[in-house]
Amino acid sequence: VLVGHDPGKLWHVSLFLKAFAVRGEPGFSWYVVGEESTRQATIEQHVANVVTRARNDWGVNLLNRHDKPVDGGPTMLVRADPYSESSSSDTSPDRGVYVTWRRAGVAIHPAAYVANATKLHVGRIPKEGGIDMVCRLFCSAGATRRLYVACDEQRTPSALKLVESIESMERDEAGRAEMERKDVYDRSHWTAALRYGLWAI
Repeated sequence: VLVGHDPGKLWHVSLFLKAFAVRGEPGFSWYVVGEESTRQATIEQHVANVVTRARNDWGVNLLNRHDKPVDGGPTMLVRADPYSESSSSDTSPDRGVYVTWRRAGVAIHPAAYVANATKLHVGRIPKEGGIDMVCRLFCSAGATRRLYVACDEQRTPSALKLVESIESMERDEAGRAEMERKDVYDRSHWTAALRYGLWAI
């Protein structure tokens, strides 16, 4: 299971994604199969919620009878908002978010890297590039669709807040995206988590 994660001060949001080969179509398609949204809670509580859900719903990151990770068992991978190397940055998560996921036994990596000759550095995801990627996956200029939100038998989306976010997000009068006030009603966390999950792939 691939998880896109957007940490925040008011909301922590994680989306669960799975890739499937669709008969008659080249390559594979991504399906958002669930979401976990935690309002005004610690990152530790959010991670605990995500891990519990992943174990119960998809059988990943399971523990044996000694409360140790099952050797060679299926796991989830989290791709998250790239952290800031600068302690003065207030818009990016710090390494503590990553440490919390790793302490819970979950593999987590920044959504973007920049390579140099000696090592990988945390990169950034351009907002416009990320939005364009998601739009292209939902429906390209050639009408190819590679990204879906799964529904149950009653056509209820598995990620309702993501669907609400996609349907309600609009650019402002200057053409800028995600410029809404950052309060509990801000819906940009869900679309951001989707970008973080898929960007590296």
